[in-house]
Amino acid sequence: MSGCRYLFIRYPRYGAVWCSVGRARLSILLVNFVTLIVCIPNFVTMTLKDNSVNVTDSADNSSSSDQVQLIWNVVFKDDTALDVFIQSFNFWIQVRLSDNFDITTYAEHNRTPESH
Repeated sequence: MSGCRYLFIRYPRYGAVWCSVGRARLSILLVNFVTLIVCIPNFVTMTLKDNSVNVTDSADNSSSSDQVQLIWNVVFKDDTALDVFIQSFNFWIQVRLSDNFDITTYAEHNRTPESH
């Protein structure tokens, strides 16, 4: 929303074209689609690990009051070489996508109206 304000103030003639309802819908769809595609490898290479802990009552150190506290951690699978490869490959894809997004955003905000 602040991006649209910036565009309307900086480039009043182009703001209505760049910030249309159709482009807003398209950008929402693209963000959802790209997020889904980029996060599929994360879903494939992650698993839940059970780290159950026995908890004793500190006032009564008897073993009869032991309780088990379930703690679940989300961890990357590293069972096979393929799991490790997918994890590292996906990490670098996400780094490159975020770098490209930052560079593109910076370049778009620093363009002059004559270059449109």
